[in-house]
Amino acid sequence: MNITNTEVLLVAAECENAAKEKDFDARLDKCCEAAKDHWMVLDEEKQFKGAMLAAYRESNDEEKERIELSLKSLRILSALISGIPVDLEQAASDIEGIKMIPMQDLFKKHWGKP
Repeated sequence: MNITNTEVLLVAAECENAAKEKDFDARLDKCCEAAKDHWMVLDEEKQFKGAMLAAYRESNDEEKERIELSLKSLRILSALISGIPVDLEQAASDIEGIKMIPMQDLFKKHWGKP
């Protein structure tokens, strides 16, 4: 395990109580709020990943699928921006019918940046 994974796990552990929230959207918000400005992990991206991991651990299968596909769409966007070829047709079919989580809006809401 590398330092980055350890930091994400530290943040996720800090979010355990927030992740017990029953309502899925409220769980995501509470995990982000608990992760924000973590006293040991200063990198906001790692804080966000830790919050998503904590929420994921307490989610049912449908909610886990929403988190996975929402994060996958961000990776696809990042690949496109970086000039990496992406099968957009396959990507679109993967997310069809899934209520995506607005990850960028969630990040912006808690960390104040896009």
